[in-house]
Amino acid sequence: MNRQGVVALGWSSIKFGVGIGGDRRQVRKVGRHVDIHVNGALDRVLDIKIDAASVDTGSGMKDDKLKSKDFFNVKDDAHITFQSAKIVQTGPHAFELDGNFTIRGMTKPERLELKVSGAGTGSGTIQGTMAFDRKDYGMDSGIPC
Repeated sequence: MNRQGVVALGWSSIKFGVGIGGDRRQVRKVGRHVDIHVNGALDRVLDIKIDAASVDTGSGMKDDKLKSKDFFNVKDDAHITFQSAKIVQTGPHAFELDGNFTIRGMTKPERLELKVSGAGTGSGTIQGTMAFDRKDYGMDSGIPC
């Protein structure tokens, strides 16, 4: 069986936290699509493509800093991507995805943890968490305040 699911982007957002204290930021444009290809129970691929320039902290000064060469470097690397290589179901509604994460043109293996709710209802949520050290990707400057 070969199925492909597409997440409705009108309701999609990606939020991220930086530093200590729970300061939250988000990106508004999550590529054109998030595809989930299913070829049997264990053969799945998740591709996420984010428009890095769509970062929105509510502060133009912070946004400009995050878009600069010190952080996302959107002029040279317009997208942040994740492509899964392996998906493991860890609970009834929980998954761990090992894959390649690319930011600032640098690709490294990372793990994305997902929790799914509302499956089969026609409207559900997928919440994911991925933690990485920004310095591994060349983001050594101070976090914009």
